[in-house]
Amino acid sequence: MVSIDEILQALSTVIDPDLKKDIVSMGMIKDLEISGNDLKFTLELTTPACPFNDQIEQDVRKAVSTITAISKVDIKVTAKVMEGRALSMDEMLPTVKNIIGVASGKGGVGKTTVSVNLA
Repeated sequence: MVSIDEILQALSTVIDPDLKKDIVSMGMIKDLEISGNDLKFTLELTTPACPFNDQIEQDVRKAVSTITAISKVDIKVTAKVMEGRALSMDEMLPTVKNIIGVASGKGGVGKTTVSVNLA
């Protein structure tokens, strides 16, 4: 039976092409489970729009295939999504009552002039 350390050692040969670090040290391997000869884990990419997701997944499958004791590999590919944080009452500006946003889909239409006049 194969150990988790052997799997992590094989996966540490996979380098993220963008960040130039191995996926194990970056914490991209989650929920690693071994059941007999079956391997299951989650590959958590750094961003949902990762341009190298297919390449990384292929490299991961290739690295795992070098372990002869593993017959079936189930990889769930996800991505980190940064959550916005809620502001506490202490962080809010106590004297500000209202906020007005001034926007336009075009440049040169007087957004700055309107903002200055509103202030």
